[in-house]
Amino acid sequence: MKKIEAIIRPFKLEDVKIALVNAGIVGMTVSEVRGFGRQKGQVERYRGSEFTVEFLQKLKVEVVVPDEKSEIVLKAIADAAKTGEIGDDSTNPFPSFEGKRINKVLFFRNRLALLSGENVILSRPGTLGTPDFFIESALTVSASDPIDISAASMFPSEIFDGIEINAGLLVFSTNQQFLLSSDDTVLNPDTAKLRSVSTYNYNKDIPVSYTHLTLPTKA
Repeated sequence: MKKIEAIIRPFKLEDVKIALVNAGIVGMTVSEVRGFGRQKGQVERYRGSEFTVEFLQKLKVEVVVPDEKSEIVLKAIADAAKTGEIGDDSTNPFPSFEGKRINKVLFFRNRLALLSGENVILSRPGTLGTPDFFIESALTVSASDPIDISAASMFPSEIFDGIEINAGLLVFSTNQQFLLSSDDTVLNPDTAKLRSVSTYNYNKDIPVSYTHLTLPTKA
């Protein structure tokens, strides 16, 4: 059995309840909670004056489900609770490595770099201790936002290794090399580009052997 907890907006409770019932879940616990996060509160007006409410009212829905139903229930809640407004994963999505294998962890230009699938994902700069992979605002793009970029290629392949060079971050897939760089002096979500620089056939399951060659010297 697994316990699933979901924090939702109050007006989405009925939609979530219907989704759970349709998924075969009839028992749930609902409690009022308040939260503060990336949404950073909301501005309200009272008698002509503006004030910020930082802790927003939410509802916590708790259900206990069999292991085999956990993924179905998670999807049902996520689909029913979406609003398309700031705070949803549609406006501040999870990074592309969510639920996928991370092949390599690197450091690049004061960002933590993860290689996962066909993507190179860079954290917000200066967050190496506690890496932050979420955007600052759903309304504007910031130079300090994370970078999540996919290799543009006609031949999809998994990126599994990389190394920093003068031109940028050189990453390797099973059939190509890509260079993550910027046309500007600052690497940010608007300027970052991941371009193919070479193609080849490579089997990463076969270990590479190195031969040391000693050149003859004059007597």
